[in-house]
Amino acid sequence: KPVDPSRLRRILQQWLPRHGRLNPVTENQSVGSKPADSAAALEGRDEARVSAEPIFDHAAMSRHLMGDQELMRDVAEAVLTEVPQQIEWLKIQVANGDVQQAFAQAHKIKGAVLNVGGKALGKLALAMETAGRANDLETIRRKVPGLEQGFQQLRAEMERVLF
Repeated sequence: KPVDPSRLRRILQQWLPRHGRLNPVTENQSVGSKPADSAAALEGRDEARVSAEPIFDHAAMSRHLMGDQELMRDVAEAVLTEVPQQIEWLKIQVANGDVQQAFAQAHKIKGAVLNVGGKALGKLALAMETAGRANDLETIRRKVPGLEQGFQQLRAEMERVLF
């Protein structure tokens, strides 16, 4: 799961003894996700609002990977290689009518793309995951073309920015 270094620092400061303190968190640093970004808040969003999310949030990826540019490129390469395979596996599960495996695959895709700042695609995968949780295979099926298109957009933007 992704770790937000600023939030981790805040939590460590809260629980660790005061001697040998870490650098304090400044007010302008992020210390966690906003309530509007929670899964519960996102479940009610329609597709138009989901698509309004950024395709690639470079700053979010940089925060998750502590600004290490080489690590960012390595992780991006892995995600750009693995997610197409995950999408193909999702399509197979949908074709087989296996809503539980489709749900699990949507969850994996969501995690992978959100780790690299793929917010728009992550929101779409979340909607598919939510549909799977509700045993709604038809909604997952309808969203697959958008998932494929969204991944191509994410790939293009990541390649433009990172490579």
